[in-house]
Amino acid sequence: MADKANFQSDLLCPQSAVACNSLFRGLFAFIMSEIALPIRNGIGDGGLYTLFAGLLACSSCTFVFLAFKGTALRQRSTRAT
Repeated sequence: MADKANFQSDLLCPQSAVACNSLFRGLFAFIMSEIALPIRNGIGDGGLYTLFAGLLACSSCTFVFLAFKGTALRQRSTRAT
């Protein structure tokens, strides 16, 4: 039982969140920099900026959702274990 608790606390440490954020930010920056030019050539500058703004808006909605529902989700998660 103690191993399970240590494993869960390791997953919830701030360093893991920062490392995960850096990994995905770097991964998406690489992917977007590789596909931006072909997209721009295909749909133009306005379409590219609109597409990226839409992606940014969708990802920002997850932050807003977590700001309002994050506490309830964490409490439900800890009750389930």
